[in-house]
Amino acid sequence: MTSIKRSSRLKLLTALLILIASPVTAETRLEGRGSGFVDVKPDQVNFSASVTEVDRDALEAQSRVNRTMANLQTAIAKFNPDENSIDSSILSLNPEYQWDEDRRAQKFVGYRVTRSLAFTTANLSEIGAIMNTLTETGATQIGVPRLSYSKSNDAKAEALRNAVVNARRVVEAMASAVGMSIQTINSISETSDYSTAPFEGFLRTEYASAVDSTPTVSVGTLRYTANVAVVATAK
Repeated sequence: MTSIKRSSRLKLLTALLILIASPVTAETRLEGRGSGFVDVKPDQVNFSASVTEVDRDALEAQSRVNRTMANLQTAIAKFNPDENSIDSSILSLNPEYQWDEDRRAQKFVGYRVTRSLAFTTANLSEIGAIMNTLTETGATQIGVPRLSYSKSNDAKAEALRNAVVNARRVVEAMASAVGMSIQTINSISETSDYSTAPFEGFLRTEYASAVDSTPTVSVGTLRYTANVAVVATAK
């Protein structure tokens, strides 16, 4: 019985000595976030416009809209729009009413017919001229021109790579600050969608002194931004 107790004590003492002599191998989970961006020069501009007519005869209103739309498409042809981008298929027709104060009731005015036009062109130097042409040819509403980059997927990928590099630097700096080093990267995830800087930063209209001259438009750059989170193990 005594020999058994001595044997147990010896095993326990040996285990404690091994535990004391073993190095600490505890791992720490670190999380870092990083942003990346890439600046590119826009190489195309997207336009949108619409034509609206109101008439008590719906067919007459639609006929006038269609004639104007045909004129618009002919007029923009000189700016070499991308043929695959031209879309004038959206048409809306709705009855329109006005409040008759004397009768205290709605009065039918006619049918409001609207047809939209959208197209893209690489002719950035003619943005002002294109807007003038749309107005002079009969467009009743013109949207704000929207600059874009034809290789946007490449720009997004580069912004994402930059974000990952920056996020890794964050976790490496955190580990180094406490005398540790990164062992493995456990996960990488996006924390927001890709985005571009606001439109106002890309176009600036500069009016010439002559009243009848076309305003020139100064084009800036597009910035694609990505954000990621990196989870790593350090020890």
